[in-house]
Amino acid sequence: MTKQHEPIVIHISNPPSENLLDLLRSLLVKRFVISCGKTITHPERVQYLVSGRPHSDEISGCPNLKAVIIPFAGIPSSTQALMKTYPHIAVHNLHHNAVPVAENTLALLLAACKHIIPPHNALRNNDWRPRYSPNPAMLLQGKTALLLGYGEIGSRLAKMLYALDMNI
Repeated sequence: MTKQHEPIVIHISNPPSENLLDLLRSLLVKRFVISCGKTITHPERVQYLVSGRPHSDEISGCPNLKAVIIPFAGIPSSTQALMKTYPHIAVHNLHHNAVPVAENTLALLLAACKHIIPPHNALRNNDWRPRYSPNPAMLLQGKTALLLGYGEIGSRLAKMLYALDMNI
């Protein structure tokens, strides 16, 4: 087999459910091979490791490792420190959840500022009294939001808050 046709082996340390794993395998071209589990059975074949907190023995045991893929937002400090000792191996941090997290954050901010939950819960219990009470809702226009972090999630949230005419 020529190098161009050799399989590309991806090892997932903490694999998803069998259903999701089957779906992932069905979406990949045949050249990609996925192995899973805490133990890497053929470490010499692994080129990509999907693990948020890889161990030194995983990295050093895979001589053909090209990249470590962190499957969540942020890189743990222990992983940062470990990967500094392997500068020839790329580290990729996925941000597939940035949009839903930013949207959920905005939804929670609106729910809190507009006091949506207490009247909703009262109405579900057939209590209509909040309807006749003053609404303590806060206007967000012109208010200042403090974002701790301006990565994938924070920058997306900032765009949403700018649309509400807020200061960041």
